[in-house]
Amino acid sequence: MEDSLRHKTLVSVISSFATLGFLVFVGVIAAFFFATAPKPPKAGHHVAAVEWLPAAASDIHYYAKDDFIWWHHVADFRISEESFRAYAAAQEWQLREATNYAASLSLDLLGLHDASSTNRMGDMVPRALIYSKRYPNGGGTTVVFDRDKGRALYNASGN
Repeated sequence: MEDSLRHKTLVSVISSFATLGFLVFVGVIAAFFFATAPKPPKAGHHVAAVEWLPAAASDIHYYAKDDFIWWHHVADFRISEESFRAYAAAQEWQLREATNYAASLSLDLLGLHDASSTNRMGDMVPRALIYSKRYPNGGGTTVVFDRDKGRALYNASGN
């Protein structure tokens, strides 16, 4: 009889641990799905500041998509060359100069410029400062500074 009671107690304990383990497993899976659920992108026109851009940036047009696994930030903003160079140095970016540089991404393609905006950066940059570090998966950072207009185009993603 004592063995039967021990057996029932052991089965009860094992059953409790199995139930607890199952509930923890379901909780972890649910938390993962909630954490990785797509979030709507953020975008703005003529914004004064965006946390992932230099503090000296102004007149910002931006798009930001921040998901658990994938994120993408794009912006076109006003900044002085001195402030841009200081920010690049703080980020340890090695800038290179280029003439007639074709910027590969325009915020116009994302529909982020309003029709009244005349102070934006075009696709062709006659005198540019460029930083680019891309990865085989397509992620990375590219920043183009237009020395004539005092504007920068920022494109960074972690995909």
